[in-house]
Amino acid sequence: MNDKNTEMKRLLKLFRNTPTLSVQFIIENLKLNSPRKVISDLRAKGVPIKDRWVDHINPYGQTIRYKEYWVEPSWFEGDDHDNLL
Repeated sequence: MNDKNTEMKRLLKLFRNTPTLSVQFIIENLKLNSPRKVISDLRAKGVPIKDRWVDHINPYGQTIRYKEYWVEPSWFEGDDHDNLL
C-alpha cells in the first residue's frame, strides 16, 4: 500500500465517522497536504462524495465561503469498501 492509498483510507474512515468535513477540518485532523486531491482520487474510485458551499460569518462580520464534503451513511452499509483502494 502506498502513501496515496493510506491517505484515501484515512479520509474514508473520517467520512464514515464525521457527518460533514471541510478542507480545514481534514488538514487539522489528518495532516493532509492536499485534501482536495485525495477527495478527487476517492471520487475517481467510485466513492460518492457530495459537497455544498457554506457561507459563514466570522467574528469580524466577514462572510467566509467554503465547501463541506460528506458521504451518505447508507453508502457505508453492506459492501466492504476498503476493497476500492
